[in-house]
Amino acid sequence: MNTTYDLIELIGKYVKVKEEITRALSLVGIKPGLHIEAIVTTKDYNGGYRSRPFGIRFKNYNTLELKVYKPSRTLDNIIKYPFLSINLTDDVEVFYKALFNELKREDYDFTCYAIGIPSLRDIDAFIEAKVLNYIDYDEYVLFILDVIGLLIRNVRVGFYTRCKHAVLESLIHLTRMPIYADDPTKLNKLLDLIKHYSDIVNRICPNEPYKRIMNNILSKAGLLGR
Repeated sequence: MNTTYDLIELIGKYVKVKEEITRALSLVGIKPGLHIEAIVTTKDYNGGYRSRPFGIRFKNYNTLELKVYKPSRTLDNIIKYPFLSINLTDDVEVFYKALFNELKREDYDFTCYAIGIPSLRDIDAFIEAKVLNYIDYDEYVLFILDVIGLLIRNVRVGFYTRCKHAVLESLIHLTRMPIYADDPTKLNKLLDLIKHYSDIVNRICPNEPYKRIMNNILSKAGLLGR
């Protein structure tokens, strides 16, 4: 399969059929179980829109999980209007602007699709979703989301996941271990970091390829089973 060619066919096309949504997400590297960091846009109760970074977990290609801690204006927005736009990018400046409320009107694309909430302009793809159900815990609300549709803007779709970061950092620390073989303090610090990242991978990452690679790293570092 020519993944690049298949993605080119999808660029700029709003996809809403479930089978096509599955195909599109798999082409950009999304896997069931993957936890990514995205920018969630909701309809604000003041009449505008609110965009904030949140973690999104793909239960499968059409069902997502969103955990929103209390108290939260985003939480209030979703309860009042249970639809949201999930913006995919690995541009840290966009995350920064969203976190500190520095996004301006011109940062949004107001092209209307299914839910009446704009996507961000400088992103690689966005997903439109509605709330199917939610579970109200003491500290947060867990929303179960149904994917209504998505649009891919670039052949290379960037999205930030701690899984990639954790595996890459562990690989770097693994390569440094021989350098500090005679320095127990620095060696143990590297091992602690690898164990820390392994905990992240086991908690939020799907089996392939992250857990498989991390298990190999643990084995080579002598940490497997410890």
